[in-house]
Amino acid sequence: MRDALHTLAPGQPSPRRIPPSFVVGPQVKPVELHFGRDHLLLCVVFWPGGLHRLLDVPVQELVDIAVEGRALLGSAVADVESRLAELTDYAAMLASAEAFLLEALRRQHRRPERPHWVNGAARLHRGAALSR
Repeated sequence: MRDALHTLAPGQPSPRRIPPSFVVGPQVKPVELHFGRDHLLLCVVFWPGGLHRLLDVPVQELVDIAVEGRALLGSAVADVESRLAELTDYAAMLASAEAFLLEALRRQHRRPERPHWVNGAARLHRGAALSR
């Protein structure tokens, strides 16, 4: 098991542990990242409009927040987390993440409407990462 990542935002009394998988919207406020000694970060960066296409969430609702990956992308994120924790080959890690995201995109196009929980999640977590 690798060390957890923590964040510290202005006005926050102490660092908060964030989940192994999280989605971060555009950041306009500074946030400190605290990495443990044993940490590996796989970062997926989307072209403009890509995250909206995947999640059907307006980017404005994700400004200055981090949301647990499972909340936005479903429980299958746990399988990807487990798989990535076992892998040691970077190309295999990227392939695993890519396969998951492509399948999530396929599922998104089959979903007829935007999930009802999105607005509430954005209001609840604005300005702070989720903690475990």
